[in-house]
Amino acid sequence: MGLTKISNLFHGKHTKRLLNFNDLEVERLQYAHDVHQTLFEGNFSSPVTDLLREGAKVLDFRCCRACEMSSDFKNSTFYAIESVSCFPTQKPFNVEFIKSNILNDGIPFENDFFDFIYVRSAILWYTVSQWKEIIIPELIRVLKPGGYLEIMEAELKLFGEDTETPIMTKHVEKFRALLRSRKIDSYMILELPNILNSTNQMMDIQEDVRKCPVGTWDSRIGELGANLSISLILQTLITTRLTRQEDYSDIANKMMFESLSLKIDIL
Repeated sequence: MGLTKISNLFHGKHTKRLLNFNDLEVERLQYAHDVHQTLFEGNFSSPVTDLLREGAKVLDFRCCRACEMSSDFKNSTFYAIESVSCFPTQKPFNVEFIKSNILNDGIPFENDFFDFIYVRSAILWYTVSQWKEIIIPELIRVLKPGGYLEIMEAELKLFGEDTETPIMTKHVEKFRALLRSRKIDSYMILELPNILNSTNQMMDIQEDVRKCPVGTWDSRIGELGANLSISLILQTLITTRLTRQEDYSDIANKMMFESLSLKIDIL
């Protein structure tokens, strides 16, 4: 079983969401997808291409890329699970949509069901204890022996934030304080290998860490990285009423300008 780590940030708590699911959030999720796909040169990193071509059962856990992947691997069946109704009205023949709150209901499948499970942008949905006691055990329960579990997340750490980036630094710190108040650890990605090891059910755990530049100084992906990080931080603060909606554009423009003055990366 494999673990791939990095590239993206995300939402909030299961009872009080840190982000509302609206048009801006759909746009931000597309930024996240584009960043992931560019950094890792595809939708996944696990060595499962042949398996997917032959035919596999795949769990898309809070990622919503099942429709895209299903067109590339028509012999496989993709099951997309989310806790909110964010699915498209039409779907390919080999995709199933499931609305389920895993914290209350678990993953609604029998043991050893999936050949491949991929998780993306979910690290900030759950507290550390929920990851340890519910999420990871449920993912392992429904994964077949010899199957692959891929977790792609981000550690929100800006290299370059200092006195020359006061607006960026101020709002990043407000964002981190908010996460702490909800008992959500944005650095928990660093603990995932140990958590998986502690289950005594995972083998060949691997990490692949890549930096995402923030700012148009990097023409390849930097602008996407800036849009992604700024929209995540500001939308979260607006949803929780720590920043006013009417100030969004002004603050976002200032944060973008600061990202040009220093070479900032998200790890």
